[in-house]
Amino acid sequence: MANYRHGATYGSLAYDLDALAREKQLDEAGKLPQKKVRPAQPEVQPVQRRQSAARAAVRPSPVLLLGTVLVVGMVIALMLCYVKLTGISDNVSSIKREISALEEEHVALLTAYERTFDLAAVKAAAEAAGSPAIASHSCSAALCGAGRNLTDDEFSALVRIGGIVGVSLYPPHLDVSGHADAERAAEHIMHYLSLGGEHAVCLGCDLDGIESTPDGIDGIRDLPKLADSLVSLGASAETVERVFYRNAQEFFDRNGLEPLGDRELRYAATTLPPSLGSLI
Repeated sequence: MANYRHGATYGSLAYDLDALAREKQLDEAGKLPQKKVRPAQPEVQPVQRRQSAARAAVRPSPVLLLGTVLVVGMVIALMLCYVKLTGISDNVSSIKREISALEEEHVALLTAYERTFDLAAVKAAAEAAGSPAIASHSCSAALCGAGRNLTDDEFSALVRIGGIVGVSLYPPHLDVSGHADAERAAEHIMHYLSLGGEHAVCLGCDLDGIESTPDGIDGIRDLPKLADSLVSLGASAETVERVFYRNAQEFFDRNGLEPLGDRELRYAATTLPPSLGSLI
């Protein structure tokens, strides 16, 4: 039971009610002090948990490590291949330069070898004797300076004494590069014709004695290509006929040499295009 003494209330319940009543009176009078509200503190994670998460984030996966190793290996392999290919390319370029130098030296040696006779002396001797002469395998020195080729003066001297000149099909005789084709051979013939050699120019192919031939001419069966080249450069059918055999035949006849027989003429006709072979 609650006891009342001097207006005070005792007992836990009564005390609480009394305290509430006093607080209410103070609140209504505006004298109740405001309670301080402490701000909420953020929840602090355990240090150990944060450290474990950090280690998990830093640790790379095995797949990533394997991929990185493969990429690095491929880059190194590509670099090594590039270095090796660069070395091979340099070696190939060096070999090409050496081959080119050897070819030039080969042509130079052939030229030096061919100059074993003095064409000026031959010209002087032929003119003094008044006898015919043959330059069997000589192209024009005006187009190619090979030692066996004739200068314009030397060719003209042979023409004056009734000689003939056989145009060689040896590429080093036709061009300083050592390479030639049917058109280049035709250019030598046309140059001789321009010097008055209509009755002096013939073929001195030397197909059985040379180590290389013009492009597209592998043998006598390909000589129609030379005839076509002459026609394309302006030669007439009669001129082509003279170059291919008629000039040589007339030279033999003039000088009492054994003329070409029917068999040889028929063989010569097979070297001409059909339109020209009928002239024989």
